[in-house]
Amino acid sequence: MDAPMLMCKLTEEAGELAEAVLVAQGFKPHKTLPADAALGEAADVMLCLLLVLSRVYPEQTAHALAGALAGQIDARLARYVARQPAADGAN
Repeated sequence: MDAPMLMCKLTEEAGELAEAVLVAQGFKPHKTLPADAALGEAADVMLCLLLVLSRVYPEQTAHALAGALAGQIDARLARYVARQPAADGAN
């Protein structure tokens, strides 16, 4: 698959993740999914994202791209967490 088609697939996977979250949160009571469906869909999103990145950086292996992505996430995580509102009941 080429990068534009993979971007469409990534969007599809993100939609499936959104639906799994909505079901888990009770916004779609007519649907049932396994309790870990959102985690599985998130994994599909991440794998599809790695496929997109493999087209952008064809010289890197999937493991190298996953490591680079994890490094970028680690570098941004503290800043992201600091911006999040406190959880209910937290002081």
